[in-house]
Amino acid sequence: MLNLLLNSQLFAVLTGGLLSFAATWWTLRKGFRNQIKILEDDQREKRRGAGWALIAEMSENLARLQALSKLAGEDAPVANMRENLKLNRYVFDTQLPLISLRLGLEDLRVVTGAYAGVSNLLGILEGK
Repeated sequence: MLNLLLNSQLFAVLTGGLLSFAATWWTLRKGFRNQIKILEDDQREKRRGAGWALIAEMSENLARLQALSKLAGEDAPVANMRENLKLNRYVFDTQLPLISLRLGLEDLRVVTGAYAGVSNLLGILEGK
C-alpha cells in the first residue's frame, strides 16, 4: 500500500507543488527583505542629504544676516541692503518632511522659528 502511494502521480504532484511553494516562499521572503533594506538605506541617505542641505541653507542665510547687520552698523543706505534682504527657504520648504523625521518637536520649533522670525524681520525692513 505504501509503495503504491509513493509511486502514484498524485504524490508526485503534491511533492512537486510543496517543493515549488517552499522555494517560491523562501525566494520572495529573501527578496522582500533585501528590497526593504535597500529602501531603508535610500531613505536614510535622503534624510542625511536633506539635513546637510538645510545646514548649508541656514549658513547662507546667517551670512546674509551678518552682512545686513554690518551694513546697518555702518549706517549704510537701505538701497545697499536690498540684496541681503532675501531669505532662502527652498530646502526648508521642500525637505522639511524628511528633516522632521530626524528632529524632535522642540528642534523643529527652533528651526521653524529661525525661518519665521527672520522672514518677519526682513519683511518689515523691506516695507511689506
